[in-house]
Amino acid sequence: HYQPLAWMSFALDWTLWGGSAERIHQVNLALHAGLAVLVYWLFSRLLRAAAPGASAAHPVGASMAAAAGALAFAVHPLRVESVAWATERRDLLSGLFLIACVLAWLRRIEGGGRGWLALALAAYAASLLSKAWGMTLPVVLLVLDVWPLRRLEGTQRPMRRLAELAVEKLPFVPFALGCAVLAATAQASDSAVVSWSEHGLAQRIAQASYGLVFYVAKTIAPVRLSNLYLLELPLDPLRPVYLASMAAVVAATALLWRARHRLPAALAAWASYAIIASPVLGFLQSGTQEVADRYSYLACLPLAALAGGAALAGTIRPRWRATTWVVALAAIAALTTASWRQTLVWRDSESLWRRAVEVQPGSYIARHNLSTALHQEGRIGEAIDEALESIRCRPGKGNEYARYHLGLLHLQRGDFERALEAWRGALELDPGHPPSLRAAVNELGGRGRNGEAIGLLGRALEAQPAHAWARGELARLSLAGGDRGRAEELWIEGLRLDGTWVAGHVGLGRLRIAQGRLAEAEASLRAALQLGGPAVEPLVLLGRVLRATGRRQEAEACWERALAIDPEAGEARTLLGHSRRSP
Repeated sequence: HYQPLAWMSFALDWTLWGGSAERIHQVNLALHAGLAVLVYWLFSRLLRAAAPGASAAHPVGASMAAAAGALAFAVHPLRVESVAWATERRDLLSGLFLIACVLAWLRRIEGGGRGWLALALAAYAASLLSKAWGMTLPVVLLVLDVWPLRRLEGTQRPMRRLAELAVEKLPFVPFALGCAVLAATAQASDSAVVSWSEHGLAQRIAQASYGLVFYVAKTIAPVRLSNLYLLELPLDPLRPVYLASMAAVVAATALLWRARHRLPAALAAWASYAIIASPVLGFLQSGTQEVADRYSYLACLPLAALAGGAALAGTIRPRWRATTWVVALAAIAALTTASWRQTLVWRDSESLWRRAVEVQPGSYIARHNLSTALHQEGRIGEAIDEALESIRCRPGKGNEYARYHLGLLHLQRGDFERALEAWRGALELDPGHPPSLRAAVNELGGRGRNGEAIGLLGRALEAQPAHAWARGELARLSLAGGDRGRAEELWIEGLRLDGTWVAGHVGLGRLRIAQGRLAEAEASLRAALQLGGPAVEPLVLLGRVLRATGRRQEAEACWERALAIDPEAGEARTLLGHSRRSP
């Protein structure tokens, strides 16, 4: 994600209190509380615009209704993930600045000076620099113009007036478009982005419809919340749950449109909700989640505003007033209790992933992460059971890490053959899977089974010729086995594929030293240092070349630099001592 301001806030945390986890969470909570206050001010302003007569006749009731809506938003269990998950501070910062932007904009259109527009744009930029999901704000402001601000009323040419209001929002558009491009570029560089060939338009429409229904349903009944609702690919849009979701979205939109004159607030809330949620509904799918609690942080603000409006409607009717506030207080108390319980899910990794498994037993990622949490607690047997369950849930490609982790668990139990079997299983799915390949090769090498290690490395290179670590390790083992020709061929071919391969330059330099081709060795080692910066091995080798060609002072300078990097570099210390003792 493109979120520089969020990262800078963590840098400030580190500067102020050394990255204390407790302090980081306290800052998150303070940001959320501050945002709740801004939401209260926003709801107060919108309720006054929606019902000016009622707000004027019942100012206390209007304030209480705005407070009820803001509290319903702030203490809802769906907010827990954004506050309790430290790195979701981007939600809090972006939301805080976005609400500040809307408040400044409302002051501007009420007759405030240009300074309010400048403040709104600055807050909008800060919101987008925290997280990009506020890019739809110009469209949301147009919805607010229609209701509750009623800026189309009293005109004979509503479409022309709407066009004028759209032009009024143009200052926000460059910010939104620029951030959208940056966000798309950032996501395109991430391997977690799901391709359109894998997840087509029909699938994305089904997922988006499901998301719109999901957040409304969880707002009404916040039960069985999880930090991961796994998106299973391929997604079948004809499954009943997706067909029902699409039908529900179409029906709700049609009914609210027909009732727009009687229930304008409901239509405005629904439209704003859908617009705000649109960037996270899966049309640009990134990651393994189908939906996420955190995605409701901004999207559900219109629903909370609608709840505040309902509270105001009950307040202005004397016989409903007491019932309204009893229901409101009971709902807020229930939501607060549910949020407190939901925070307990986030108290440690095991609790978090057990809840995810309870909600979605077939989630291979949740099973794998639960296995990792149990491993960290030293509960190896239980960790193995969960790792095996993860593999059962997804035995094919895409779940190699569960097999890699299963190998580590068996190795910790002292059962190397089972560990190797697990790693081989991962390598059958992905011959170049980095952690499994490294673990298998290193453990085989440590047991003197270099032939098997060479076989695994060879298959990895056949599948992925640009796999630098596999190529370098295969060259090293070939050289150790006396096959200088193959080692040389591997390093030269690797450098042809990637001239910036530092390990290739170092390996070829070592080989040239053994061959007595010192000028070529020096060129390779200097190239390695130029590409990768000072490092112990190329400095030690370069020192040997320089000493062998009579450049003693330069050689000793290389070894001194190596020792400055790593005072425990034994070869550098030995060579330097020997050089200084020699005449």
